[in-house]
Amino acid sequence: MAYNASFPLAFLKRVMDHAPLVASPNTSLADALALMTPDSNAPPSAASIRPLVVTLSDRWLGVLLPLDLIQAIATWDNLRDVKLGDLTLHAVATLNIHHFSHIRHVLEPMQHQGTSVVLVVDDQQTLLGLIWGDRLKDTLRTADLLKLQSVADIMDTQVMQVTTYTSLQDIARRMALTQASCTVVVESRIHQPSSQAPFKRYPVGIITLNDLAQVTLAGCASRTPAAAIMQPIDLLIGLQDSLWRAQRHMVQMEVEHLVVFCPKRHLIGVVHRADLIQHGNPTAWRSRIPSVPPTARLRSSSHPDQAIAHAEELLCEFLPDGQLTRVNPAYCEYFGIAPDQACQHNVFDFLPRSDRCQLTQHLNHLTPTTPMQMVEHQVMAANGEYRWQLWSDRAIFDEAGHLLRFQSVGRDTTERHQAEESLRQREAQLRQITDSVPVMIAQVDAQQRYQFVNQRYATWFNRCVDQIIGRSLQEVMPPDVYDTILPYINGVLMGRTLQFEMPLADAAGHLHDMQVDYIPQQQSQGSGFYVLIQDVSDRKRAELALRDSEERFRTVADFTEDWEYWVGPDGQFLYMSPSCQRLTGYGVSEFVQDPSLLEQLVYPDDRPQVSMAQTQAMNAPTSLDFRIVTRSGHVRWLSQMSQPVYSDQGEWRGIRSSNRDITDRKRVEQELREQVHREQVLGAIAQHIRQSLKLDEILTTITTDIRNLLEVDRVIIQHLEPDGTGLVIEESLANDQISMLGWIVRDPWTLEKKYLSLYQHGRVLAVEDIYEQPLKSHQQEFLEYFNIRAQLVVPLLQGETLWGLMIVQQCKVIRHWKPGEVRLLQQLATQFSIAIQQAELHEELKQANQKLQRIAFLDGLTQVANRRRFDQYLDQEWRRLMRDRQPLSLLMCDIDFFKYYNDTHGHQEGDRCLRMVANLISQLVKRPADLVARYGGEEFAVILPNTEQEGAIQVAKTIGAGVRAMEIRHDVSQISSHITISIGVATYIPTRNNFPEILIRMADSALYEAKRQGRNTYRICSEMEGMRLGLLPSDINGSAPSDAADEDPAEDRDRAEVLKFRQNHPDNSAND
Repeated sequence: MAYNASFPLAFLKRVMDHAPLVASPNTSLADALALMTPDSNAPPSAASIRPLVVTLSDRWLGVLLPLDLIQAIATWDNLRDVKLGDLTLHAVATLNIHHFSHIRHVLEPMQHQGTSVVLVVDDQQTLLGLIWGDRLKDTLRTADLLKLQSVADIMDTQVMQVTTYTSLQDIARRMALTQASCTVVVESRIHQPSSQAPFKRYPVGIITLNDLAQVTLAGCASRTPAAAIMQPIDLLIGLQDSLWRAQRHMVQMEVEHLVVFCPKRHLIGVVHRADLIQHGNPTAWRSRIPSVPPTARLRSSSHPDQAIAHAEELLCEFLPDGQLTRVNPAYCEYFGIAPDQACQHNVFDFLPRSDRCQLTQHLNHLTPTTPMQMVEHQVMAANGEYRWQLWSDRAIFDEAGHLLRFQSVGRDTTERHQAEESLRQREAQLRQITDSVPVMIAQVDAQQRYQFVNQRYATWFNRCVDQIIGRSLQEVMPPDVYDTILPYINGVLMGRTLQFEMPLADAAGHLHDMQVDYIPQQQSQGSGFYVLIQDVSDRKRAELALRDSEERFRTVADFTEDWEYWVGPDGQFLYMSPSCQRLTGYGVSEFVQDPSLLEQLVYPDDRPQVSMAQTQAMNAPTSLDFRIVTRSGHVRWLSQMSQPVYSDQGEWRGIRSSNRDITDRKRVEQELREQVHREQVLGAIAQHIRQSLKLDEILTTITTDIRNLLEVDRVIIQHLEPDGTGLVIEESLANDQISMLGWIVRDPWTLEKKYLSLYQHGRVLAVEDIYEQPLKSHQQEFLEYFNIRAQLVVPLLQGETLWGLMIVQQCKVIRHWKPGEVRLLQQLATQFSIAIQQAELHEELKQANQKLQRIAFLDGLTQVANRRRFDQYLDQEWRRLMRDRQPLSLLMCDIDFFKYYNDTHGHQEGDRCLRMVANLISQLVKRPADLVARYGGEEFAVILPNTEQEGAIQVAKTIGAGVRAMEIRHDVSQISSHITISIGVATYIPTRNNFPEILIRMADSALYEAKRQGRNTYRICSEMEGMRLGLLPSDINGSAPSDAADEDPAEDRDRAEVLKFRQNHPDNSAND
């Protein structure tokens, strides 16, 4: 702005959240809460929580706002089970910080995207900050609005102006007619020719309604000139000046209007105080800021495990010199380094030399003010292959601003680079096709913006292709041309195919007659339309010549490439051009002898439309595209324009038709449609593949989509076994065909040695008719049994290994496979091979995780559950039985005098004893829901869900008897010559007011009592006993027992001390 050019940046810095939090879709809500809440000890509130941006490597997915997080905390109990990718997040718009100069630059993206959140980025798409509607509403001030708008936004260009000699009476009359609030007085001298309008005069004064009222009351004569009553203009304001500057001038000068001038001081408009006040009102602007609806809810159509599927991230931390300090297992596996040797490597070891300088420059750009940026470069993976990685780097500084280290998160983007390269090749092929056609071709979306133009189209308008793509029709077309085609645009956007003719000037300014075709896109391809423009100047000139005389018509028509004919009132041909021979294969004489031949040539499906068009052509010009079948049997497309012919006296003389061969154009249109459709199907299938890591789902998706797309009878996936047989593991089948699913195909002719080498190089075997192949008798019988007549065999490769075949089959009839179909299947095979590898890696990772989980939850010595599993399972069953209001029993078992046993027999014998006891308890506790765990040392715990006290006592008796029955010698035991066990039993119905630790305390107290009373026995701690000992609150299930008041406080203190001692020493006993 002219007033303060740096203000927009200062405003952005004030209203946006700097360095917003960023997370991936796999981040849990629990981790998101930790990130978004600065003080983890304080209860979360909307004022203390920062927004969190959810992003993938190549796009922003959305944002989680504070109110969303608070709602999520109130909605879900276990926040760790809910991932950010499972939520419907707030949509986000983006704003380039270098393009911000006006308040509408923030509001327009919000309104266009239907969101209240705008991400502020730079030219490299680096995230700098976040603006969200609620905060913008709270901080928006009148001064901000005035500084962020220019005079051009509110200027009134319909200015009433008079000269210095205009009379008071004339001024009053004109202001009354125009209802103007003021008039500008310009000097009488005209500096420009009169043809250039009075806006070129210099403004010298202004007259308001108040000025008119005052001079009228003062009794001035009606012929008083404007120069005598005007207020001189002391200050002019420019078009690009801010409204803040205009407001200050109005206040200082105490005026209601300011005159706006151009750089040459010519009058261009007026600014009114009323308009300025309206545009500076924060309330009006706040109403335009979208509200923030609560959106933190689970996606209804996705499962948490299927919300977003992507590769595991590589995590590393390294020093400023690149020395690694910490890495995750995925990093080690990706680069083929041992975890214990990772710190011996440098991050630059894995980069090609050409990319090391780029990374160094990138890291040097990280500062305390912008500590996070993203960079993409190549790395050398463990297999020696160069692959692409997208890294999110964060620099860590100390309080003094000194760089300490870097943290990086990387993701493999090689597949995306390969897909982009494939897309560029396909686009180049498509452009080569369209540029070779002598027709101007364009694709326009529903907003009238160009999505595609061929070179001929761009050259015609004297522009490059890149200068047209993304621009609107109105920006490219001359104004008069745009006004002409606008009604046709509205028609094609309503789904109608339109054709019309119009004059169009080329780059040199020469006018040409053009035939324009507007073809709506199919709904599956999105909204928009195709534009085909063909120069028909020659045809138009021929038509004009034909109107002069029949002889001139004949002369021109005989030499044009179009097929011209004239049908008289009696249905006989009055004229037929020689071009009929070239287009139809029939000569002029054949049409003259048999006029019905014309109708017979028309393709059967098009005859009704042609007949109707001929009927309409008797009264008005018509146009129609239709097909004919030539003498050789080929189908050609013709574009026909017909019109009635009248004599000078107005007598109807028949119908004259001009037919042009548009077969090539139709072929291009069809190829365009098929290409777009194939790309969409390929993209949809690839999306399905990326969204699932389950091989069976991927196979089902591919086979079903291919069968529907190619309209074939059967699609199978055949997995090749080492013995040369093929197992059909997936099939998509038409209803009337025999299934091949599960069949093992032995000695298939498609796997003969002459074909295997082709498959290894990715070649496709296309068979249009099996009876033309040299088949053995049993091979032919096999194909006939399944009605197979034609098939397309596509190899599925895993690296250089032939994993299997994708076979597309047409039953009973011959099928001519198109090159486009073959290319599509080859592309799908590549996607499928990647999917197989991902699924296999996922399955291996799943099995490894299960193995790790078993190791993490098992005690290494006794092979029963460890303490971690015990705590987890007890908490799980406590919550479940709390909902069901069912009892939960716990046994705490301790081997008597086991310390003496270890000291006497040694630790190896002690370990063997522990294993025998653990094995015995596991055999005696048989229910699937029961859990045996090693609680610590020689102490075991048994969790018995849904078990009353009587059942728990029975289990305790069985365990005690079983241990005694083993007769493990214990010569130093003070109560027996064999190993014995003491057991504490506790049963409790979980409630919301208590925790699982209460049950542990009760069982531990009972165990202590069993030891105190001689060991080799069990004791019970009931709820009443627990309350008496102070282990349970007295009002846990109601009021306290009636004798609670009689208890001795000193005894309670003593018992509390005993309980505290037991909690600090859980395995304490008198002599152990």
